[in-house]
Amino acid sequence: MNIVKFLQNLLITDIELWVEDGKLCYEAPEDALTPELLAEIKQYKPEIISLLQKQTHPLCHRQKALWFLYQLAPDSAAYNVGYAAQLVSDVTISALKQAAQALIERHSVLRTIYTVEYGETVQTIQENQQVCFRVQTEANWSQEDLQNWLVTQSDRPFHLNNGPIIRFHLLIREIITDALATKEVILLITAHHIVVDFWSLELLINELRVIYQAINNGLEVTLPSQNLQYRDYVQWETRMLASQEGERLWNYWREQLARELPILSLPTDRPRPPVQTYKGASFPFVLEEELSHKLTELARTEGVTVYTVMLAIFQVLLLRYTNQEDILIGSAMAGRSLEEFEKIVGYFTSPVVLRADLSRNPTFTELLRRVRCCVLGALEHQDYPFPLLVERLQPLRDPSRSPLYQVAIVWDRSHQNEGQVSITDSDCLIVKTLTPRSQATPFDLILTIFDTTEALKGIWKYNTDLFDGSTIERMANHFVTLLEGIVANPHQPICQ
Repeated sequence: MNIVKFLQNLLITDIELWVEDGKLCYEAPEDALTPELLAEIKQYKPEIISLLQKQTHPLCHRQKALWFLYQLAPDSAAYNVGYAAQLVSDVTISALKQAAQALIERHSVLRTIYTVEYGETVQTIQENQQVCFRVQTEANWSQEDLQNWLVTQSDRPFHLNNGPIIRFHLLIREIITDALATKEVILLITAHHIVVDFWSLELLINELRVIYQAINNGLEVTLPSQNLQYRDYVQWETRMLASQEGERLWNYWREQLARELPILSLPTDRPRPPVQTYKGASFPFVLEEELSHKLTELARTEGVTVYTVMLAIFQVLLLRYTNQEDILIGSAMAGRSLEEFEKIVGYFTSPVVLRADLSRNPTFTELLRRVRCCVLGALEHQDYPFPLLVERLQPLRDPSRSPLYQVAIVWDRSHQNEGQVSITDSDCLIVKTLTPRSQATPFDLILTIFDTTEALKGIWKYNTDLFDGSTIERMANHFVTLLEGIVANPHQPICQ
C-alpha cells in the first residue's frame, strides 16, 4: 500500500493524524472515520508513525514536476535561483553566518531533502542542520573574474536527495594598488527552485538584514512568529484541488486550451536537439529613459499595466518571426492568492499559459484589450498547478521541447529599487544588489523585465544549442524598434 497517498486521501476528507508521546492521534469530522478506514489505519500504524515522526510530507504538484526534471538532468542548474549583493566592507562574518543559520531554523523548507518512500516522492525536514556557509578570499580580481565566479557558483547543481538545498557563499575581494588596499565583500545566495521562488528570496533577504543587525548589535531578534510553514500550503492545495474550486479552475484552463495547441516555430541557427537541453546564455539590455516613460504613459492611457503592454509587444515580435497568429507564452504568477501564505518561504510561483490571439490584424490598442482579458483571467485562475494541467490535458509530448510553451516572459518587481539602493545607513549590510548571469535556461527563450523606478531594463535568456548570441542581439534590437513604433502610433494595425 502507498502510505503517503493514503495519508493524503485522509487529509482531503479533513482527517488529520499526528504522533504525540509515541502514540498515533487523530482528529476527524463526525462519521468521517468509517470502520474500514480505522481498520486500515490500525493495519499500517507502524509505517504511519514512522513517516510522521520523520517529519515526512508529500510534495505539491509544482515540486513533483521539478523532481521529475531533476531526475532527468541531476547536474543541470536550470532551476537554480540566486541572489547576489555587495555588502559593507566591515561586515561581521560570524554574525552574518549566525543570521543565515537562523533563517534555516526559521523556515523548515530550507532544510528538506527529497527521497522516495513507499513508491512516492516525499520531502523530509532535517533537524539540527548546519547552514552551508562558505567564505573565499581573492586578491586583485577584475570585474570579469567576479562575474565568472558568480556564474560558476550560481550554476553549481544541488543534490536534492541529501542536501543542502540552499547555499550562502561570501567572497572577500581584496583590491591592492600602490596607493592603498581596499576590499569588496560579495554575498551570493543560491537555492534550488523546489524550495524557493523570487518572492521567497526577497523575504529571506529582508529577514537576513533584521537578524544580522540584531545579532551584530547584541539585541534580541524581533520577527513575527512563523505560525505556518510551506507544508501547510501543500495541505491547502491538496484540499483545494479536491473541492469544487479545483474543478472550477480546471474547467477554465480546459476551455482556454481546448483548440489544437500550436507549437511555436522560431527560426533557429541550428537544428533542435532530439532531447531538450538547458544550455543557456543571456543578453542584458536597458531601454532609454524617454522610451520607458512613453511605455508607462501608453499603459496609463489604455488602462493597463506596463507588464500587459510589454507582453503584447512580445507577442507582436513573435508574430513577425513566425507568422503564427495563435501563440502560447508562459508567464510566472506569484501563486500566493491567500494572505496567510504571503510571508511563507517556498515554491509558490505558478506558471500560467497566456494564449495570444493575433488574428484579423488588430490595431495595437485592440490587441491590448485582448491581452488584458487574457492576463486578468490567468490571474484569477493561477492557483491551478501547471504540472497538473499538463497531466490532464495530455498534449503530444516531444522530448525536444518543454510542454505547452517554449518561450516565457518574466516581470521582476524585486529589483524595483535597483540602482537606487542606499541601505547602508539604515541596516549597515547591503550596499547594492548584483545580477548574476546564469548559463542555464529551462526554455528556448525567456524575456525578463526588471520593473525599476527609472528606465526599464531586462535580460534575454536563450538556449545556446538553438541560437547564436548575434541572433538574440538582433532580436533584441527588433524588439526595441517595435517598442518605438508602437508608442509612436499605438492605433496602427500590428502587421504594419
